[in-house]
Amino acid sequence: MPAVVYATVADVTTAIGESDLLAISDRDGSGEVDADSVEAALAEASSTADSYMAPWLPLADTPAVLRRHVVAIAVYSLAGNAETDDQRRRYEDAIAWLRDVAKGVVSLGIPPAAEAPSTSSVPTYHTAARVMTRETLRGLL
Repeated sequence: MPAVVYATVADVTTAIGESDLLAISDRDGSGEVDADSVEAALAEASSTADSYMAPWLPLADTPAVLRRHVVAIAVYSLAGNAETDDQRRRYEDAIAWLRDVAKGVVSLGIPPAAEAPSTSSVPTYHTAARVMTRETLRGLL
């Protein structure tokens, strides 16, 4: 699971409505939304988003546009083989948007995270310029 999940079950409910959410998440026919499967789909969708947004991670806040695309990816995943044309189109749009984020074509509205300092185990040394060189010792030897 990613460190951060960018959307909630409530976000999915708001986006597609409770009846549509019930239709794609009620796997056992209980007549209730399976919140665990929705949360798992959201975690997977967030992980997919993370794979495109590495330079911006970790995010301090979730931009609304990212939340919308994560919901679209999760809904498509939940629908499985019964996805609608609209769900497929939203999924494809979300992936295209993430690709554009990765290429720098579109912005998250935030600057990329600062580069982490190097954790190399090889020590580095900085010294002053050499005083004794072949040129400065010429004629002494």
